Amino acid sequence: MIAFRWKKKRFISGIELTGSWLKLVRLHYGPGGKEIIGLRARYIQGMSDKEISKEIADLASSLKISKNYDHINASIPRQQAAVRFLKLPSADPKEVEKIIAFQAVKEIPYSPEETIVDFQIIGLDENNFSNVLLTIVHTGIVERYLKIFSAARIEPEKLTLSSQAINSFYSEFSPFPNETALLIDIDYSITSLEVVSQSKIIFSRSIYIGSNELADKELNSSANNPWRKLLDEVGRSLELYRKGKIYQKVDKMIFVNSDITVPGLEELFRGEFSVPVEVLKVSERLPPIKESLDLFDYRDNGLSLAGIVGLALKKTDAGIDLLPHQLKTEKLILRQRSKIIAGLAFILVIFFALNGFYFAKLRRTESYLKQLNIEIKKTESEAKSIRLLLGQTQLIRNGLDVSSSGIEVVTELYEIVPPEITLTFLELEEKEKLILRGVAPAMSDIFKLNAALEESSSFKNVELNYAAQKKIRGVELTNFQLVCSLAEEKKVSQIAGENK
Repeated sequence: MIAFRWKKKRFISGIELTGSWLKLVRLHYGPGGKEIIGLRARYIQGMSDKEISKEIADLASSLKISKNYDHINASIPRQQAAVRFLKLPSADPKEVEKIIAFQAVKEIPYSPEETIVDFQIIGLDENNFSNVLLTIVHTGIVERYLKIFSAARIEPEKLTLSSQAINSFYSEFSPFPNETALLIDIDYSITSLEVVSQSKIIFSRSIYIGSNELADKELNSSANNPWRKLLDEVGRSLELYRKGKIYQKVDKMIFVNSDITVPGLEELFRGEFSVPVEVLKVSERLPPIKESLDLFDYRDNGLSLAGIVGLALKKTDAGIDLLPHQLKTEKLILRQRSKIIAGLAFILVIFFALNGFYFAKLRRTESYLKQLNIEIKKTESEAKSIRLLLGQTQLIRNGLDVSSSGIEVVTELYEIVPPEITLTFLELEEKEKLILRGVAPAMSDIFKLNAALEESSSFKNVELNYAAQKKIRGVELTNFQLVCSLAEEKKVSQIAGENK
């Protein structure tokens, strides 16, 4: 017996470059759920791109990340992209895409050839306008990261912003999914501020204050205190958010990073902004970690886990993708080709397996067929008699089924033709095709008649051949011709009437 196993990538890996640190994660998705295979972090401040590529290759090798077995997502820092939140006068994604092509040029001082643009429709407002998150990155930035990954033999399936990955993590593990929240993610040198609602980012900003400045600092309101600076930047961000085109009242502030244990932190921010403040204990919400020692690199250095783990979640498939359009197209073609090849291989295996299974029974089946042919020949004369009898019975039934089909058609039309429409011509040709011509005050009246004919059990295949407007005695009228077929029961009724 031939066994065939469908090959599917069960690992999702994430690579995050934040400027100061390189982070990698690998998750396994199995029948029992997801499991973190390992986490890695390496300080890369001051390294060349070539050295960063070597670090990525080494860490990926230690986690056994492979393009053959892993779906790889990567992120670049939020501060290296221009992010805008727009309201566009359309609810159609295709129309929005066309508008974005013009709008993006207005937002940055670069030519379209120098930028990579992607967008996400994050909702519709009360006027049916689209709320859109627009992301623009200079081509040179994306090309630099892709060269770093390529030198490390890494081919990311998706390149997104760190803010998108943070939102993916929060959406997966949030205890407050339906509330509008300001996420505060404190990483080593950058703090990300994201307002999220219904798992969508509606405001995003990054500030250059991180755990390297905040660690071991007391909470106080002195001007030079880094916590005071963070409070001021959060306040400034909320003011920018309130002035933006997309605004919803913030229900909570949520600190989303490793494990903040600063006494009085929640009380300080609650008192400053008069909103509830929560600390999301990331390590308590992570999937099981196969190598628990990996967390020490993150805790000891004040690194955030939210963005890197968010990259390896399936929710990251949605949202912003900054890979060049040509590369996206090539990857899509490659994926489709792989699916086709795998499907053909599967069909061939099943085909040969079934052939092998039936070949063993072929001789026995042949003997059954010979016996069956003998029995069929015995019943052929009886079958001819039965078919003759059925034909005679049908003739008798047609003779008895007397019906005035033409009257029924006219009666049905009388019931369904709207009073504002005047029929000027009616013809039933070839005993099944009905032609209607008439005059209507407006096209909408013709569409009503068309719909009424389609809903009727007496007619089918209704088509509008033509409709032409013209003025008759100063009144705009529309001439039209509709063609339809009689339903099967009407045709049978008509034939019965003619046979009579």
